[in-house]
Amino acid sequence: MVEFTKLNGSIILINPFQIEYVELIPESKIIMMNGRFHIVKENEDEIIQRITQYRRSICGKADLEV
Repeated sequence: MVEFTKLNGSIILINPFQIEYVELIPESKIIMMNGRFHIVKENEDEIIQRITQYRRSICGKADLEV
């Protein structure tokens, strides 16, 4: 699971394999495969970095990208 911060400051954990896409509105809106969404404080670069880091940690590959 990847940790993100909602606009109210609460922490949420998201399964990155369930993310369908991210909208930048200017906040980051993470849309899940089930149609639900989460608006988070992290910007585009932070989201990509956290997801890439998570995937590397579970797959053990240094060149795995989002």
